[in-house]
Amino acid sequence: MTLHLSPPAAERLEPRRDRALGAPLQTIAALLASGDARALGGLLVLWVAAILLVSPGGTDAHIDDWAFRFSASELADHGRFVLHDWVAPNLLSHLAWGALFIQLIGDRSLAFTASTLVLGYGGGAAIYLWLRAARVTPAAAFLGAACLLANPIYLVLSFTFMTDVPATAVQVMALLLLGIGATSPRPWLSGIGWALALVSLGYRQTAIAIPIGMAAARWRRLPLSGRLVLAAILPIVAFIVLQALYQVILAETGRTPVQHNFNAADIRTLAASSWPALLEHVALGLAYAFFYLGLFALPVVVIAYPAMVRGLAPRTAMAVHAGVAVLALAALGLLLLVFGDTMPFWYHVLGRWGLGGDHADQGQPHAVALALSLASAAGGAMGLAVLVHRLVQLWTADRRDAVAFNVTLALTVGFVLYAPILVMPARYDRYILPVLPCLILALLAQPGAAAVRPKAGRIWHALAAVLVIASAAWSLAGTRDFLAISRMRQEGLTLAMGLGEPRERINAGWVLNGRDLYGQVGSKAGAISPRSWVADPVIVVDVVPYHGYETVARLPVRRIIPWRGAGDGSVLVQRRMAGLGAFIGPPSYDQLSHPEFGRARERD
Repeated sequence: MTLHLSPPAAERLEPRRDRALGAPLQTIAALLASGDARALGGLLVLWVAAILLVSPGGTDAHIDDWAFRFSASELADHGRFVLHDWVAPNLLSHLAWGALFIQLIGDRSLAFTASTLVLGYGGGAAIYLWLRAARVTPAAAFLGAACLLANPIYLVLSFTFMTDVPATAVQVMALLLLGIGATSPRPWLSGIGWALALVSLGYRQTAIAIPIGMAAARWRRLPLSGRLVLAAILPIVAFIVLQALYQVILAETGRTPVQHNFNAADIRTLAASSWPALLEHVALGLAYAFFYLGLFALPVVVIAYPAMVRGLAPRTAMAVHAGVAVLALAALGLLLLVFGDTMPFWYHVLGRWGLGGDHADQGQPHAVALALSLASAAGGAMGLAVLVHRLVQLWTADRRDAVAFNVTLALTVGFVLYAPILVMPARYDRYILPVLPCLILALLAQPGAAAVRPKAGRIWHALAAVLVIASAAWSLAGTRDFLAISRMRQEGLTLAMGLGEPRERINAGWVLNGRDLYGQVGSKAGAISPRSWVADPVIVVDVVPYHGYETVARLPVRRIIPWRGAGDGSVLVQRRMAGLGAFIGPPSYDQLSHPEFGRARERD
């Protein structure tokens, strides 16, 4: 197999090839000699080191993945395609991949985690190769890939069986090969790319963004004609038809999960609401993108922004600096004064729900929250300036420029992926993950001739490396805490089961409740609400004390991030005191700011 990589190594191999069409392909031997293999090896070493430091194992339920594990186990054990009612994505590819690892490894907990970790590294390797194919320097490409792998959401979800990381990784692999195949003399690579795009659709419905991105990139690159329009539209139509056919098959065979496509239904409901409410929701979604992508892409932004400014006239550069400063301060003021919040203000993985806190107030020091908010605002403002500059470059770049093709592809896919999030009522920070690789490519890749592509100085690369290391340290610590609390919750449930009460009378948190009790308590329709998954619990397992319950066991959790979680961070096994009324389930996310968050309430 061959890979299409960028200069300088490829240019030394075939210097006479027309480089406007993209750098020539390299054989595996050339790859090994170019230094890119060493970079991929370095990323692998860092990824394995992260796995060893986190020390996974001992847990088998995270967020929604208990439903996915059930379906994958059914496929592996009985060869049956059965979707759990809590499943929302397509999940076909995810189940096949998980079932394969069950067959290979045997141990289910290890198999599910390993299946995600393998694709997690694959996503980092793919973004590195995509950046190199877009003529990004090896150092910047390495930092861009490390930025993705060190992302706190990407890392923590790599230790689960959630679809976020695998879908993101396969998406990047597909975009890499589609971009190469369309701009090189090896169109057969496009065939592999489209096959991977279909695998991506098997993970999530959002893969429709891939053919849309390819259509936009083709329209920009080639003169408009009926044949081009047809070639660009056909893949989009094919993906829509396949998605519709899949849903029809699920409906006809009675396999449609209760939660399948729930986001689409919620979007229609929101769109039918009042315009002020819709605009307010969209504005908040734009704020999420600005701050979170600004924070997550900051290591890349500190390379891309100085490089952009070096190519501008002095007066223009000063104006850009001033505009960026004003935008960053205005955004920070909006966050602090209007929203009355600090980063992270979007849950659930990075915010108040997942990384270490586990349904408890983070209580992080104000200085830390303020510094995080300032970095997010600065990254968002500088990143937005670079993206505007990229649009200008795309407007003036040669149609045949391979870099311009890939930047157009990345920008379009990223936009299409995020657009539904703007109008999605139930949206979580992990939904932004597939957008991040597209943003990294768009920030680092510069369309145009090599002679006019300015580079950032070494000091900016050093700063980017420091930011990646800081992100990795934070992510590793948070992931260890997340898994530690999950293990201790399971131990607390095991202890609670020995107290003589049936499982449905034990509230161990909605994740473990869903794994053990979904559909067993109440009606199938009522099972949509996690509150219905337990029946008047006598025992509660949580990290905060509940009103009216006495603690019968305290399981300490050794945390790395000191301000994560409430109290001392221990998991408490609590029994309801005699004479109290029935318990009403845990508070909703809307009650996070309430002083009594996390505490049970009695019926009157």
